Formats: sequence, structure tokens, C-alpha cells
Amino acid sequence: MDISKNESVREFERMDTLEKYIENDRDDSDSIRFEALGDDLPPGYFWSPRFLGAMAGFCLSALSAYIFLILPTNVLTFINADIGPSPYISWVNIARTLSLSFTYTILGRLSDLFGRRWFFIGGNCVAIVGIIVCAVAQNVNTLIIGAAIYGLGETVQLSFNVAVGELVPNKYRPMVLSCIFATNAPIATFGPIIARKFVENPKLSWRWCFYINIIAVGLAIVLLYLFYHPPTFELLHDRKTKRQLLKELDYLGIFLWTAGLTLLLMGVSWGGVMFPWDSAATISSLVIGVGLLVALFCWEAFANLTYPAIPVKFFANRGFMALVCCATVASMFYYSAVLLWPQQVQALYTTDINYGGWLSSTVASSTALGQVCAGAIVKWGGNVRYWIIFSTFAMVGFVGALASLTPETLNTGIALTILGPFFVGFIELASLALAPLFCKPADIGLASGLLASIRSAGGSIAVAVYTSILSNRLATTIPAAITQPATAAGFPASQIPALAKAIQGNKLKTFPGLSTAVKEAVSKVLPTAYSKAFETVYLASLGFGAIAIVGCLFSMDAQKHLTNKVERRMRPIMPRRPSMSASVQSATSPSSVGSSTVQESSGMTQQNVELQKKRARDRKSQQAMRDRNKWTIQNLNDQIAYLNSAMEERSQDVAMLQTRIGVLESENAQLRAQNAALQLSLMGRNDNSGPGDDSFVFERRLSDSPWELPSRNTAPGCIADQVLQGFVDSVRSGSILTSTSSYTLKPKVSALVQQQGRSEDDISNVVADVVRTYPEIETLPKQVAVFQNMALLLKWMVLLDKQSWDLMPSWLRPVPAQLTTPHAAWIDRIPWPRVREYLIANPDITLDDWAATYSSSFDVSWTYEPSLVLITVATDGPEMSEITINPVYEEHLRQLKNWTVGSLFRQRVPEIADLIDRDTLENGVCGEFNTS
Repeated sequence: MDISKNESVREFERMDTLEKYIENDRDDSDSIRFEALGDDLPPGYFWSPRFLGAMAGFCLSALSAYIFLILPTNVLTFINADIGPSPYISWVNIARTLSLSFTYTILGRLSDLFGRRWFFIGGNCVAIVGIIVCAVAQNVNTLIIGAAIYGLGETVQLSFNVAVGELVPNKYRPMVLSCIFATNAPIATFGPIIARKFVENPKLSWRWCFYINIIAVGLAIVLLYLFYHPPTFELLHDRKTKRQLLKELDYLGIFLWTAGLTLLLMGVSWGGVMFPWDSAATISSLVIGVGLLVALFCWEAFANLTYPAIPVKFFANRGFMALVCCATVASMFYYSAVLLWPQQVQALYTTDINYGGWLSSTVASSTALGQVCAGAIVKWGGNVRYWIIFSTFAMVGFVGALASLTPETLNTGIALTILGPFFVGFIELASLALAPLFCKPADIGLASGLLASIRSAGGSIAVAVYTSILSNRLATTIPAAITQPATAAGFPASQIPALAKAIQGNKLKTFPGLSTAVKEAVSKVLPTAYSKAFETVYLASLGFGAIAIVGCLFSMDAQKHLTNKVERRMRPIMPRRPSMSASVQSATSPSSVGSSTVQESSGMTQQNVELQKKRARDRKSQQAMRDRNKWTIQNLNDQIAYLNSAMEERSQDVAMLQTRIGVLESENAQLRAQNAALQLSLMGRNDNSGPGDDSFVFERRLSDSPWELPSRNTAPGCIADQVLQGFVDSVRSGSILTSTSSYTLKPKVSALVQQQGRSEDDISNVVADVVRTYPEIETLPKQVAVFQNMALLLKWMVLLDKQSWDLMPSWLRPVPAQLTTPHAAWIDRIPWPRVREYLIANPDITLDDWAATYSSSFDVSWTYEPSLVLITVATDGPEMSEITINPVYEEHLRQLKNWTVGSLFRQRVPEIADLIDRDTLENGVCGEFNTS
């Protein structure tokens, strides 16, 4: 009794603990103050000037990033011609992405811990410095330095999904991000045209690509300073100071990540451009970078860190990492198109600046369209996982198909650069919005930063790889294409390498001694040379596409995370109210003294307001903690009271059983003898079955050893009777050798619940096979109940010994009518004695009549979890453990009062229902029944 209750209590505690763990896996409300949580937002919060002003600041900040990416990129050739030429012009984009790659994660981790406000304002200030350096650059090297500085600030500009995502409901996060991308769509669409208009206008020049960006960033800084007020450090950490948190930062992890990723990307960018791939500079950068990253992951995996720089748990998060793979390859494809397509347009299709600008705009504008549409698709399109899989395959197919372009297939190129980038935009938006949802809200910045870092690193690798492949292929395809027409036009063959190098550097027009005929001949074949080089680049991109395909197939549906929950809220504006004493002093004191007094009073008032706010927060936190403790204590007290009450009730039942056992034992012998004598006086002798002794011997055996008298059964009338009676007859006839020790003491329920295995007890195996043939017994408690009774009865029928007799509940033992009157064997398995007597006295009631109502109507009154009817116990055998019936449920089954029938049964056969009630009433609390 005690053991079973303790097991139930432990099971309750285990499930309660598991539920709390699952709940807290995404809840961080116990580590920050309630003022920082978005659980109770005031009406109109999302339409307040503060919220809308902050959103406008994020839109302008993101717009700046798009301006820098699209406008200068589309006129790099003209910029290089103006302040160059330099073979390192491609490093303008490489330097920017290098700065982005390692700072994303650091920004995410630090802003999660210290608050985001000053990181976003300061990052935009760094960005404006980099833009100014680029705007006034007089050579390519200065331009590269400015791009690197801007990349450090661009990190916060492209991290708007971190700040915005935590301020809006999760289910609207994709929609809000799509709206921000929509504000950038005009630049994405018309940016190349605007850039080329700047170059075409001699009063403006390419520098206006940066001047316009200064305006955008300046406005963003002002808006963010005035309106963006996310939770501060004090609200995010109720029990820690900045000094304590600074001590717990993972400085070694930050260093290893920064140095390792930077060296790796520099080695990839140097290879084949600045240095050969087999040079010491390239190899050493790659090897050291990879070594530092390996050391980083070892450090993060085995060090006991409070705030790791790169938590390894993210790499075991399937939902998060699948989207990281898709987003990274989408970034690689985007950069391959946005960087290569403008060059391809200029080399293959047109030299007209305006027309080329319109053609070059297809990539960025289509990507922006995909980002804008993605929010609505994620919100209303159903299972997002299927959309991601479809978009990934479409992206890989359409971008890879760009390898088929030739100088004659311009329309195909326009179509492919619209379709492929559209799916790139969808994947990027879906990944930015959904990937952080698979992580804890407290790690949204770190998760988004890691996603952006890997994505940006992939973009850096892609830019370097594509640029290297293109440069190396052009060094082969251009000489091969121009040699024959150039020499045919009279150009010396010895100068072909110099001419090819000049063409690669965009200096064909300034090459000395080049005739018009040679220029025309060479210009005709250059598009073919470029198309072959670009073909190789696009085919190489398919290798990255395989990573995206694998990632999308492992993705998970994030629909369950798209809820109304708002993770963080912005701080409300607290009005400053001057104190009464300050007003009086300012009115009665001289002006010089009054001014000082007012300032001091104002400072004191502000301190008082902050102190009152802090005290109010502390009081609310303490009250919430007291409420939680009070509820926990009350819950535990209720459980203890319930257990004590149950134990007292059980103890009373046991005491009643002990007092009645003696009385029942003396009464049973007399009643059995009297009933047997009465039956013998009315029955006739049967030669085939029944006791073969005279009435005196039968009466004596009924009184002294009732277990030796078998039930008188007729020929089997159903399959179950055939199986069970056949088994009994086989044992009694000696065809199956058996003894008391051949069977286990109690039925082996494992034979019922483990259909593939057989137990060592033949009786349990036979009964389990019979119970499985009853489809109407659908629940586990009812199956186990029928199995238990049938197995106990069959064991007694086989052995006819006292031990098996004692194992049966008293109400299951045969009544005299079963011993004297031939009847169907299925009647012996009915729980209620009076019902068995009634069925024997009314043989016209067949099994079909009985089972039609009874099988679906009977119940065992088990109100707890069905799985609790069984438990697993340790054994000394080879299996180490065994499934058995819960002792609590076994005792439950021995109480006849727990065996009931439904209302339908009672309506159809009320006379039998009355007998059931009489048996249940006579059974009482003791669970014993007089069968004499």
C-alpha cells in the first residue's frame, strides 16, 4: 500500500518537474524585471509615437545598409577608373563583409546582456564615419578602409530583426520585418539606376552614392536616440551588476572567434587574387584561422562558461541550424547575382549606362519583392517548412540556370534574375524571422547574431570564391577568344598577353598602338569570352546549393511558435515633476541663488522618482515571489492532507477486514455445506462430468477441500471456450506434463502487453491470446482486468489446488450451482456470483445475447491515468526488469464494488442489474463474498 502511493507521488512530482522544465525552456521571466516583459502592454502601444518613431529609425538604418550595398557596387568599375585603377577594387565589398562577419555574434551577445539602445545608436555613428571616409576617398585603398569601418557599424543596421523581433508579437514578426524590407524596396529596385545617374551627371559623380547615405544614417541616429528605449541593463538583470557580468564574459571565446574567422576569410579572399593559393600568406591564414575556430569550439564545449561567446547548444538545435544553412546559401547566391550580374550585363549585353542600370536592378528588386511577400506567406500560407523546401529547390535551380546565358539570351537572363532572387528573398526573410524562435527569448540577439555571422561569412567566402574563379577564368578565356581575330586584324601575337591583361583591367580603349580594326575584332568576341567565364562561376555555385537542400529537408515547422507573445517592451516615458519646495525657493530667492537651487531640487526630484520606481519594482517582485511561495506551500499541504486521508481510510479498511475474517471463515464452512446439501437433493447424477462421489463425500469435500471440485462445463460453444477448455483437458489428460511449480505464482501480464514476446507461463500466454480476440475491450485497464481474472480462474481449473484457489478473489470462486449443474464455460468468467447462478438457471440466454450488451458496458472504475495500471520492477533474471500489474490496481480489481455496468445494460436487463447490485452490496468494504 505505501509503496504504491509513494510511486504515484513520485510519478506526479516527475511529471510536474518535466512540465516546468519544458515551460521554462523558453521562459526567461525569472531573470529580468517585469517592466521589461511584454506581457501587459497598454492600449495603443504599437501605435504610440515612441514605437512608430523607433520603427522609422530602424527602417532608415536598414535603408543605409542597402544604399551602401547596391549603389556603390553597381558603379565600382567607374569608381576604379576615377580613383584607381587598382586590382583590389573588389576588396571594397570583401572588407565590408569581413567586418560584418565576426561583429554580428559579438553584438548579439553583448546587446542581450547589456541592453540594445546604445549599441544600435553607436553602431550607426560608426557607420556614418565609414561612409564619410568613403565619400572623400582619393584612392582605392582609402575606399577599402572606409568600407571596413562602415562594416563594423553596418552590423547594427542589418540587425534590425533582433531589435524589432522582440518588440512585436511573435506571430507578426515576419509581417513587420517584411514591412521594413518594403521600405527598402525602392532602393533595391532603382538603386542601380540611381547610381548610374550619379555617374552620368558630371555635377554629382559617384560620390553622391555616399552623400545620400550620410543623410539616411543621420536621420536614423536622431530617431533612434529620441524614440528607441528598450529595457536597460538594470531591467534585464535584477540581481547582477555590470561589473559582475563583465567578469563572466567569455573574452577568450570572443578573441578566438574574431581572430579565427577573420584570418579564415582573409585567406579565402587572398587566394588567387592578391597571392597565389599556394603562397605562404594564403596557406598560413587559412590554417591558423581554421585552427583558432577548432580551438574555439573545443573551448566552448568543455569550459564551464556562464555566458559563452558561441554556445554549442545552438549547433544541436535542428530547427535553428536548418534555417542557418538555408539562409547562408541564399546569401551566397544573392552575392553571386548582385555582384556578377551587373558585370555580366556590361560585358555581354550593353555598354549604355542607363539601360545597364535597368537590367542590373532585376536582382535586388526581385530579392526585395521576395522579402516583402514572405511575411504574408509565412503568416497565412500554412506549413512554413514546405514553403522553405520549395523555395530552396527553386532558388538553386534558377540561379544555377544562369550558367546557360550567352550574349544572345538576354531575355532568359532577365527572367532568371527575377525568379531566382525572389526565392532568395523569401528564404532570407523566413530565416531571419523564424530561426530565433527556436531559441530562448533571452538569446534572441545571440541567435540572430550567429545566424547573421555565418550568413555573412558565407557571403564573404562566396564573393572571394566567385571573384577568384571569374578572374582566373577570364585570364584563360580572354586570350583564347581574342588571339585569332586580333592577329587576323594585324595585331602582333607576342602582345596578346598584354592586351588580355588590359582588357581584364578595363583599359582596352587606352591600350597604346591599337588600331580601330583590332578594337572592333576584339570587341566582337569579348562577350563570348565573358559568358564562358561566368558559366563556370554559376556552376560552381551549385556546390553551395547542395548545402541548402540538405538544410531545408531537415527544417521544422515554426507555426507553434507564432503566438501573441511579446518578448520585450520599451520603457515608458516618465514625466519630471518639480517639487513644491523647489517652486517656493525659486519664487523667493535671488535669481543667481534661485537658479542653482532649482537645479539642485530638480536633480533631487529626479533621484527621488528613480528611487520610488525602484522601490515599486522591488515591492512587486517580492509580492510575486511571496505569491508563488504561498501557492507552492498550499499545494504541498493539500497533497499531504490527501495522502494522510487516503492512508487513514485504507487503515480502517484493513482493520475491518481483520475483524471479519474470523467470522467469515466459520460461517463459510456451514453455508457451503448447507447449500451443497440443498443442491444435491434437487439434482440428478451425471455420468460424464461432475463429482463422482456420493452426496456424503461431495458434501465433505465441499466443506473441507472445495478447490478439488471442478466446475461442470458443457461442450465448448465459442472459440474462447474451445481454447481454454482444450488447454484444461490437455493438462488433465496428461498430454501436457504439468505440476504446481510449472506455472508462476501470479499471471504474467507481459504476455498481454508485449505481443512479440512470450512469457515462461503457458497459462498467461493462452489467456493473453484469448483477450486479444475481444476488440470491444478497448482500454488497457479493462484488458488487464479481464486478463487477471481469466488467468487466475484458468490456473485453478488446471491445478485444482489450494494455492491457486486462494489467489482468486472469493467472488470469482465457483458457487455450488457451477459444481452441480452443467453449463457453458463462459459463465464461470462472470464476476458476480448471483449473475452466474441466474445464467445457469436460464440456459436460454446465450453468449451472443450476453456479450452484445455486456462487453461494451462493463467497467472497472479506474479514474486515473490508464498507463498507471502497470509498473516496471527490477528482476534478477537476464531481462533485468519486468512489467507487472500495479499492486494498487491489483487490489482495486479484487474489490467487487469496482466492477460495474453501464446504463444501457441496466435498461435492457434490469433483473440482472439488480443481482449485480445485491452482489456489490453484500461484498461491502471487505472485498470478500460468501460463495457457499
